[in-house]
Amino acid sequence: LHIGDTNTGKTYQAIQELKEAESGTYLAPLRLLALEIQERLNNEGVPCSMTTGEEEDIIPNAKHMSSTIEKLDMNKYYDICVIDEAQMIEDNDRGWAWTNAILGVYSERIHICMSENARHIVIKLIELCNDTYEIVEHTRNTQLVFENKPFDFKNGIQEHDALIVFSRKKVLSVATELENMGIKASVIYGALPYNVRKNEIRKFIDGETQVVVSTDAIGMGMNLPIKRIVFLESTKFDGKEIRYLKIPEVKQIAGRAGRQGMFNIGLVNSMVDSNYIKSILNEEYVPIEFARLQLPKTLLNLNMSLSEIMINWSKIPDEGCFKKSDINRDLKLCKLLEANTSLNKEAMLNLINIPFDEGFDVLENLWLDLILCFYNDGDILTEMDIPEIKKDDTLETLELKYKMLDLYFSFARTVHYNKNDFLKNIMKLKEEISMEIMEKLKTKETYRTCKYCGKKLPWDYNYSICQKCFKSRRNYWY
Repeated sequence: LHIGDTNTGKTYQAIQELKEAESGTYLAPLRLLALEIQERLNNEGVPCSMTTGEEEDIIPNAKHMSSTIEKLDMNKYYDICVIDEAQMIEDNDRGWAWTNAILGVYSERIHICMSENARHIVIKLIELCNDTYEIVEHTRNTQLVFENKPFDFKNGIQEHDALIVFSRKKVLSVATELENMGIKASVIYGALPYNVRKNEIRKFIDGETQVVVSTDAIGMGMNLPIKRIVFLESTKFDGKEIRYLKIPEVKQIAGRAGRQGMFNIGLVNSMVDSNYIKSILNEEYVPIEFARLQLPKTLLNLNMSLSEIMINWSKIPDEGCFKKSDINRDLKLCKLLEANTSLNKEAMLNLINIPFDEGFDVLENLWLDLILCFYNDGDILTEMDIPEIKKDDTLETLELKYKMLDLYFSFARTVHYNKNDFLKNIMKLKEEISMEIMEKLKTKETYRTCKYCGKKLPWDYNYSICQKCFKSRRNYWY
């Protein structure tokens, strides 16, 4: 068990043993990390394949695999397994994958990397299995200090700063304002394709950009030459509500400051609620009490529909150190399938587990259209409208098209469809869109605008309409 804060070498040490093993697997929380570890191992002479929900790169005769944790094959033996960011075990939607891996990976020796708050729950799972464990404590070599001076956006930005906001639009708006101030910025956010994100990181490392503007996507696994983390926001929308940042989130992001071997100290500051950020940065972790569980496949044998199984399973009281994962997304998709197809329960569950961002209606509709096309003996290649680049595509449109191609690829792999090298051609289209997104990002001309008159708004403006439009509408109604 590798236990310690961000930037303490937990994963690095675990990977050293993975490299020496005859066979091994690395289980990542993000596809970006799965791809990075695959690249590192291959560059160091260890043939390594890679598989995520959206991509696959199988190296002939490779005995090492790097994957997102959901893609773990529990029937395959590996001498060494590395499970990264195990504090994710409490995540309401994905925590079950860490529970499954810790309890079920088929390996002789397992390295589990985690922050302090996961210590208790991971040891509990290991003891339930009557397995043995050894703890390796990791501490920072660079001190992490909260600055005792207010942060000034106009005059206080320094080289090697990472500025943190919590939406794609704000990342791009901040980067645009910086460019107008003569400060070149790299951008990192979840919707960026891997190749684009890698290029943005390269520019920051090589000094082509002075600062990086990022969402909390920067918090896991990215070792960048960051001297100071600056929180430009203290709240985030978590998919359900706008809330204040939690202790693990602040610690995870702030810990990216002070790259070992480059800086003697890591600095942290905040433009808003600095006392709040400072206080929780220095607070102790709250131990994780529960590990998440997914619907067991053995329940598919019950004589009832899949949606009924899900509902009944969700009603079973939680016991011991386990909590059931949220089934709302899966139940919604299940009911869509039951209303539109006559597929068996196992097929439906496999399709429900295809990853896509259900926050976009167009992706949910595409998911269902693909299923209806394929299972009604249609042909995806000729009957589906596969997205391609158009001259008037905006950055946002290109990012959505990339997500659509991700879904095409994941679906085709799930149902084993590869007519006329379909998978290879989808990967080529994804590469073309990545290149186009890189070109769009070079201009950084992205502003927040009033939704009524189109006037440019400052990146930190709290409303979606300008004062003039607000007053005119108010006068109209009153």
